[in-house]
Amino acid sequence: MFVDVCAWLTREDYAAHRALDPNGLPATFDEWLRNAERGVEDVKRKGIFLHRVAIDPDELAAWCRANHRVVNGRARSQFAVVVYQRSHDNSRTA
Repeated sequence: MFVDVCAWLTREDYAAHRALDPNGLPATFDEWLRNAERGVEDVKRKGIFLHRVAIDPDELAAWCRANHRVVNGRARSQFAVVVYQRSHDNSRTA
């Protein structure tokens, strides 16, 4: 089984994420969640396990500014990898 990461948004942060990317995210968290869960299931059927990585909107915005990126789905995905690697590296040194 192949393992990958995906950006995961929380209900409490959804409005802030949507403010950063109003055209790239659905109007409601519930709609986003339905789409995201459907996507996770599609990927799982292909034999890929996804680690859901919660993304903080303020950290995402700062990372995008520092890396000269526009906040969008691609940036969220790339930032999820950064967050996952950071947390994984920290658990090795702890």
